[in-house]
Amino acid sequence: MFGHGVAQGWIDVSPVRDAGVIRTPRKRMGSADGSEAVFNHLDHDRALTKSERLTLAWSVARSERAKRLDIRDLVLAGMAIGGRIGEVCAIRWADVTVVRGVGDDGVPTLTGSVTLAATVDREAGRGIVRHEPKTEASIRTVPVPRRVVALLARRASAAGVVDIATDERPVFANPGRWGTGDGWRDRSNTAATLRSEFDAAGLPWLSYHGLRRAAVTALADHLPIRAVADYAGHKSIRTTLDNYIGRSAISAEVAKYL
Repeated sequence: MFGHGVAQGWIDVSPVRDAGVIRTPRKRMGSADGSEAVFNHLDHDRALTKSERLTLAWSVARSERAKRLDIRDLVLAGMAIGGRIGEVCAIRWADVTVVRGVGDDGVPTLTGSVTLAATVDREAGRGIVRHEPKTEASIRTVPVPRRVVALLARRASAAGVVDIATDERPVFANPGRWGTGDGWRDRSNTAATLRSEFDAAGLPWLSYHGLRRAAVTALADHLPIRAVADYAGHKSIRTTLDNYIGRSAISAEVAKYL
């Protein structure tokens, strides 16, 4: 019940969170309307297609629940940043760069990047703590598309950020019980909240990590694998190849070579 309350935004944290788990339920897969109740694991070999990315973006954009719990931007940014949920929740304004300029044709330009340099975890007796990742490869600066830079600029304005380079507050803060929170988000509670939005979008197999896999898969079609591994924060390209590039349909081009 407490977990449901957190997912719905009625309470900030579960008072029984640190009491331990008696048993771990299997992950549910089923239709968004609940007509099916099939228990299975999430699909970790599948990446979002372009059509599915658009479907998810429109679904969260129309969701009043996603707006109330402030997870719309978390999903939209996640598809471009390609970070783990703990990394994205740990982004501070000081980790964001927004550059406004004017092109040679006189048209205003907007570029930017995000540095992923930490993660958030819940520690017994300390609550939610932001700390550095385990490996140096995990620390990286990711250029982001214009639409995400505009999203971040809008959030900065709404949060009253004066000097983005020195502001230590989280970009995707815990919305709090009354929508006024500014602390770090609990990644487990956030994942549970996102679960309902993914189900509503007709993607019951998807997790937030699937957004990261989709970004890596999209880049693998256009960039050298070493560049993709650097983007993902992988020390070895084998990790990128084996675990992060989604399987797709067999190309018709194979007939030409066989």
